[in-house]
Amino acid sequence: MKIILKLIIILDLIFFFRIIIKLFYKINLTSILKNESQLNSKQNPKISVIIPIYNGEKYLNRSLKSVQNQKMKDIEIIIIDDNSSDVSLKIIHNFMKEDERIKLIENKVNRKILYCKSIGTLNSKGKYIIELDQDDMFINDDAFDILYNEAEKNELDILNFKYISGNNPYKHYGKIILKIQQVNC
Repeated sequence: MKIILKLIIILDLIFFFRIIIKLFYKINLTSILKNESQLNSKQNPKISVIIPIYNGEKYLNRSLKSVQNQKMKDIEIIIIDDNSSDVSLKIIHNFMKEDERIKLIENKVNRKILYCKSIGTLNSKGKYIIELDQDDMFINDDAFDILYNEAEKNELDILNFKYISGNNPYKHYGKIILKIQQVNC
């Protein structure tokens, strides 16, 4: 009798957990489909620019102006401040007053660059993602147009590109590893 009772309890628990798991997957599937439809919505920008910042006051003005001066205006700029102790936040707030495309995420503790890039990516709405370091800047004001058109024309998921800042070439990568092509900007 005790064995049968234990079996019934175990079966009830298994049934209960199966319902919970199905419910969990249904919720996840719904959120994935919702995110997919948001990605295809016309309200979302073509490009999300993710810029992690840590004590970047020395470079921020130049870097943010180079992004703002791009001919492509259908972008969002996601700045992740990694608990800076300089005046980086003040500079960012000044830029935010004049540019509604800028979104700020503030870390309460220093989490390092990988965490910041991940948080930026999770909060992005653009079809493509460009990750910049706080000291990067674009010399060409049509760089985003070139990159976007190249990615669209060739149906790319990652577009590796080089540009020159001083004498140093920098490379940046996009969203998903499927097709890769290199372009110079």
